[in-house]
Amino acid sequence: MADGPLGQNEGAIGQVETQMQEYARTSGLSFTSEKENLAESRLKELQDALDKAKGIAYQPVEIEVPRPSRPIPCPKFWTTRRLREYRQRLTELQRQYAELSATWTPQHYKVQRVQAQIDELKRAMQGERGNVVHRIGNEYSAALRRETLLSKARDNKQSVADHQRRLSLRPLKRDETLTAIL
Repeated sequence: MADGPLGQNEGAIGQVETQMQEYARTSGLSFTSEKENLAESRLKELQDALDKAKGIAYQPVEIEVPRPSRPIPCPKFWTTRRLREYRQRLTELQRQYAELSATWTPQHYKVQRVQAQIDELKRAMQGERGNVVHRIGNEYSAALRRETLLSKARDNKQSVADHQRRLSLRPLKRDETLTAIL
């Protein structure tokens, strides 16, 4: 850096550049190169968003189809607070049932009451799992809709960028034609 007024000006210019870049970043402004216009810049942003949306929509979802005789396995990503509470309560009820079954027959009212609570809890868990499956389906549908909208927006921006590119080339062709005529 030079000493004196020139050095101060260079420092001030650098400071102003930094402030402008910070303002542009916080305001969401886009910088483009001389070879690229704003439409092409937005097109690249939309393409990035579309690629991200495709990644979300096509994440594998593993769902095991249950057999009627065994409980539905619940992968970790399905676990909700309510299902965890149900599972804890079911464990407690099954412990009580085992204790009562050691002492009483299955026809005893205490054993039947605990068994009824276990059956009710299992139905509630089944309903909650259905809600989770429904939620996953909704999230997948939303991701597909977002992907479709982004794809349409990208196609529109592509046509705008192509149109702007053709318009920017017209004066060059006209200048070449005039130069050839002269």
